[in-house]
Amino acid sequence: DIGVTGVQTCALPILYAAFQYCINEEYDFVVRTTLSSIINLNALIRILERVEENYEFYAGRELKLPGASSFSSGAFTVYNKSALQYLLDNRDKHQYGLLDDVAIGRILQGEVPFHPLKSLDLLETGQISVIPKSVVQETIHFRCKSAALPRKDIEIMSEVTEILLGAGIQYA
Repeated sequence: DIGVTGVQTCALPILYAAFQYCINEEYDFVVRTTLSSIINLNALIRILERVEENYEFYAGRELKLPGASSFSSGAFTVYNKSALQYLLDNRDKHQYGLLDDVAIGRILQGEVPFHPLKSLDLLETGQISVIPKSVVQETIHFRCKSAALPRKDIEIMSEVTEILLGAGIQYA
C-alpha cells in the first residue's frame, strides 16, 4: 500500500497526525508531494520493490543547502514505515522556525540515509516534448510549477500526462 499526502507547512500537527494514521493503517510507503507534481508510478514502484522492509527508507527530490547534508524537498518525498516511525519518535526535535522539509531533513540527518530520486522541473509548456523518451521513462517526479504569471501549472501537467499516457506509463 502507498499513502499519498499533500499537506502544507502551516499544518504540521496535521502532517504528523497523517503520518501516524499511515503507520496505524500499516502503509508500507508514504509519498508526500505538491499539487503541481506528477509521479511516474512505473519508475517509483521499481525502486520501492527493492527496499528492504526493516530498512529505513527516506528518499525524494534532492535539495542541498550550503553546509548541510542533502535532504528531500517537500515537493516530493517518500518514506517507508520504518523511516516514518523514526520521524514520529523524534518529532520533539522538530525546529518549527524552519520550513517543514528542512526541519524533517534535520531530524533524519545522520540517522536515516537519504536517497535522491530523479526529479525534473518543468517551468513552461513545451518543455516535456523535447525531453528524450528514455529520460521521461526513468524520471520519477515531474514538478510542473510554471514560472509564468498567471501560472500555467495545469497546462504543463496536461502535457506531461499526455506524454506519459502515450508511453504507457502509469502516473499519479
